[in-house]
Amino acid sequence: MNTPATENGVTAPKWTFVCTHTARRSAATNLAIQGVSLDCIAKLESWKKLEMLNKYLLTSGLNVAKVVAEYDFFR
Repeated sequence: MNTPATENGVTAPKWTFVCTHTARRSAATNLAIQGVSLDCIAKLESWKKLEMLNKYLLTSGLNVAKVVAEYDFFR
């Protein structure tokens, strides 16, 4: 998709503003929302410590994401 987005006065396709950190965090959060085990997510994304992955998911707003995923607006 080439949906335009603007960041710091620069307009470009939205995907050009996504970095590997954003992609990794989004993947981990979305997998967790879908019920994938932390062990599996850790293996897929090369996490060495489950405690760090869990902390990472909590600070990424995982709890909020799980709640709002149930609303039609976000489907």
